[in-house]
Amino acid sequence: MLKFEIGKFYMHGTGKMIAVLGEVSTFTWGDMLVVEEAIPVENGVEHYISCILNDCKDHSAGWTEVGKPEWMTNFVKGGNA
Repeated sequence: MLKFEIGKFYMHGTGKMIAVLGEVSTFTWGDMLVVEEAIPVENGVEHYISCILNDCKDHSAGWTEVGKPEWMTNFVKGGNA
């Protein structure tokens, strides 16, 4: 099972990518990872900041670790891809 780590980048089989930015503690869900999501859309890439459960057993299915160069393909000078 893949374990998401702060400072690393991951791609899902669907093309969605995440960058793991940090960790927060919530009152309701406990420890969570803060991620930036890059989701391919018809005319570029949309970006979101969200949280995912840190201890979820099956949230890593379909994800592989990628490097920073792959993550940076979500950006172009002057805006989103």
